[in-house]
Amino acid sequence: MILWKASFVKGDAKYLQCCIAVLLTLCATASTSSADSKTDSFIDQYAQITISGESERRRGQLLGELLEEAVSYRELNPSNAEAWIATARIRFGVANTQGVLRGPRTMTQSHDDVESALALDENVLGGFGKAFLGYLYAVLPGWPVGVGDVDKAEELLGQVVGDDEPNIAYNYFYAMYLIRLQRFEDAYKRLLMAKNSNTVLPDSPAIRSLYQNEVEKLLVSV
Repeated sequence: MILWKASFVKGDAKYLQCCIAVLLTLCATASTSSADSKTDSFIDQYAQITISGESERRRGQLLGELLEEAVSYRELNPSNAEAWIATARIRFGVANTQGVLRGPRTMTQSHDDVESALALDENVLGGFGKAFLGYLYAVLPGWPVGVGDVDKAEELLGQVVGDDEPNIAYNYFYAMYLIRLQRFEDAYKRLLMAKNSNTVLPDSPAIRSLYQNEVEKLLVSV
């Protein structure tokens, strides 16, 4: 401590400034990494609950508890776009356990969460936010019940989903949009692409199984 009481020469001051700058950068990087890890954990838990085989009522309860935890985290990190995406995805899972009256309203709240995320970062998760919002526009009922809008779905999905798309989720989302348009043959082809896709975010066995299960169900029914 006595050494720090000495007066700095000009070179020492510059060195100290560099040290502080490096320290601040490391702190910022650690914070971002921690946030990414936390939101990824929420999504992984959401997928595990969804594919758990529990009753719909039990899944709704578990997802509701997870949503409360994710919302609390988001409130502590309101500028973290990924935290808004996490609550949107979990909320969508909750909606799928609710009835025809409550479900669409909860899905609309999920839509609002995604819009908040995109307002913070329009390319959040490498474009996943746009793709998910496009999916919501495709599957939600239109006005006055919900915010569904196939034109907006096409616009958003078109910005993200490629012709040879490797992402399971993106292909699944686009297939649902095509089903909404009753373009069943095109939807079937896109589902086959999803079945053979090898990319998903976050990359976890539970997330991969979640989408693969949904794709298999649709391949049988389309």
